[in-house]
Amino acid sequence: MFRIIADPDFAFERLASELSGYYLLGFEPEAGDRDGKQHTISVKVARTASPVRSRTEFTRRDPRQATTKRDIVRGAAARAAVVGTRICPSA
Repeated sequence: MFRIIADPDFAFERLASELSGYYLLGFEPEAGDRDGKQHTISVKVARTASPVRSRTEFTRRDPRQATTKRDIVRGAAARAAVVGTRICPSA
C-alpha cells in the first residue's frame, strides 16, 4: 500500500513520462568475456540532461557450464536492480 502525500497528479505524470520514453539496449559479449569474471560496462549519451539507468557490470560463463539456482537468482537480482524492483527468492 502506498500513501501519496504530495499532489498525486505530479507523481502519475512523472511515472507516465518515465514509462513512455526509453531505449532498450543490448549487446553480445565477446568470447573472451565468457570467463565467469565480472566485467564493467557503461552507457553514455550525448544529452547531458538525459538520465541513464544501466548495469555497471556483467558476468558471463562459458555456455557449456551448468546453470545453478544461485546463478538464476543472481541474474534476476541484477536485472531487478536496474529497474528498481526488489527480488526476494524463496527456497
